[in-house]
Amino acid sequence: MRSSNDSIVVAELRRRLFTGDLRPGLPVNIADVADDLGISTAPVRDALMRLSERGLINRVEGRGFFVAVTPDHEASELLGILHNIITLAIEKSRLPNGLDRDEVSPDNPPSLILTGHDQLNEMLERICSPTVAAIAVSVADRLWDVRRRIADHAGRACPEARLVAAIMRLLARSDRPRAKRLVDIAYKSSQKFLLKQMVNG
Repeated sequence: MRSSNDSIVVAELRRRLFTGDLRPGLPVNIADVADDLGISTAPVRDALMRLSERGLINRVEGRGFFVAVTPDHEASELLGILHNIITLAIEKSRLPNGLDRDEVSPDNPPSLILTGHDQLNEMLERICSPTVAAIAVSVADRLWDVRRRIADHAGRACPEARLVAAIMRLLARSDRPRAKRLVDIAYKSSQKFLLKQMVNG
C-alpha cells in the first residue's frame, strides 16, 4: 500500500517539474529531496518510481533517476493526440462531472475553480471517461516541459489555468462550439511555438 508520504512527494516533484526547478535530462538527487522534505529517502524513491511509470522520470540502472526528456518532434505528435482527445470529449460532454454552473460563473475567479499545477489533468478527468482520461493525463504529463516552456514564453502567470477555466465555463453553459474553438486556438498556438523551437534549435 502506498503511504501518504508517497503522494506528498509525488505532488512536490511534479510541482518542481512544472515550475522548472527540475530540468530535462538532469539527475534527481534523492537525498537532497528527502532533506528538503524532512523525510527518509524511501518515499522519495517510491515516488520517483511512480513518476517513471508515467514517463516524467527516467530510471537508469546503476545511475539513478533523471528528469525525462520528450524531443520537440515527439511533443508535436503528442499535442496532436491530446488535441483530438479533448475535442472528442467536448463533443460528447454534457455538464462536466461534479461541476455546477454557479461554480464557473464570472463571479468566481479561475483560481477558485481549479487550483495547483494540475488544472489540465483535472479537466481531463472531468470531461473524459475514466479510461480515456487515464490516457489523456499520461499524454499531458509527457508534455510537462513543453507546457512549462509555453507558460514561460507567455510571460504571464498561469496561462494554462486561465485557458482551462475558460473551457470549463463554456462547457458549464453547454457552449461546446466555442469551447472547441478555444482548444483549437490553443493547439495551433502550441504547435507554432514548437515549430519555432525546432527551427531555431
